[in-house]
Amino acid sequence: MEAKIEKISELSKLLSVKTRMSDDLFHLFGKFGIGHLLSRLSLEKQDGVSASELLLSLCLFRIVGESIHSICKHKIYELSNHGKNCFYRMMIRPQMDWRRLMNHFALRYMCLLRKYGEVPQSDTTTCFIIDDTVLEKSGVRMEGISRVFDHMKGRCVLGYKLLLCAFFDGKTTIPFDFSLHQEKGKQGNYGLTRQQLKKAYHTKRNTGNPDYKRFQECKMSKLKLPWICFCRGWKMGLHAKYVITDSWFTCEQLMTCVRSIGKGAMHFVGLAKMGKTKIHYIGQKKKMLQNSLPPMNVNEERTVVNTNVDIFSSTAT
Repeated sequence: MEAKIEKISELSKLLSVKTRMSDDLFHLFGKFGIGHLLSRLSLEKQDGVSASELLLSLCLFRIVGESIHSICKHKIYELSNHGKNCFYRMMIRPQMDWRRLMNHFALRYMCLLRKYGEVPQSDTTTCFIIDDTVLEKSGVRMEGISRVFDHMKGRCVLGYKLLLCAFFDGKTTIPFDFSLHQEKGKQGNYGLTRQQLKKAYHTKRNTGNPDYKRFQECKMSKLKLPWICFCRGWKMGLHAKYVITDSWFTCEQLMTCVRSIGKGAMHFVGLAKMGKTKIHYIGQKKKMLQNSLPPMNVNEERTVVNTNVDIFSSTAT
C-alpha cells in the first residue's frame, strides 16, 4: 500500500520546496497537538527521543513514500537526524495503543473543522465506509503473516488484510478505526509450510496491553469487527446516517447490527451478492440473480428475508 501523495493538491506547495518541506509539514501537523494528545493518552515515552517527534517523522516518511531504512541511511530531504532503531523500538512497544491514537486524531480533526466553520450541516449526508485492502509483505518470519487473497491480482499473496473504517462528512473521508487480519485458508495452515510456521515470530503478551488485543483481532473473522468499529465511532460522536460496504460485507448479520445502532438511526447501503440469496419482491421470493428482477423505481422497496432492511435503487442522472 503506497501513499499516492501526488493526488493531494493541498500539499503541493509544501512539497515543492525540498529544503523547507520538513519544517512546513511539522508546522502543519502541529495543529493537531500531537504532544499533548500523547501525554493525555499516556503514550509518551519516558526517555530518549519524544514519541511525538517520532510519530510525526513516521507520517512524513509515508508522505514522501520512503522507508525508515532509506530515510535514515540517505538523509532524504533532511527528514530525520535519528537512528532507525528508535523508530522500530517505538513501533513495537506493547503499550502503544494505535487505535486510541487514531480515534483521537479523527476527533481532533473534527474539532479543527468546527474551529474554522467547516463542520457538516445537519442535512449533510454522512456515512461510515468499511473496506479491506492487502498489505503485501516479503518475509515469512513476521508474526501473524499468512497468504491472503488479493482481488486485484486474482491470487493469494504473502501479507495481511487491513480492515479500515472511515467517516465521510460530505467533503472529507476520515479514517478512525482499523484492524489487521490473517487468513487460515482452506488447509487451515495460513498458506504456509510447517517449516515457515515454526520460523514465524512468537512472543508472550501481557493481557492488559493493547498489542494483546490487536493479536487476538488478527485471528478473528473480518465480519465480526465492522459492527464493533461502528459502535465505537458512534460513541465518539461520529453520527453517520449510512453504512456503505461492498458485496463481501453485505450480509443479514451486519445489516441487523447496523440497524441496532442509535435506535435505527443508521441505514445500510451495500452491493448485493448475485446468487441464491432470496428477497421479497411484490409478495414473492426471488433469487438475486443478474437480470432476474425488473428495474426498480426510486421509491420501490425490496425487503431482504428475515431482516428489517429495505433495498432501494435509483438511476443516476
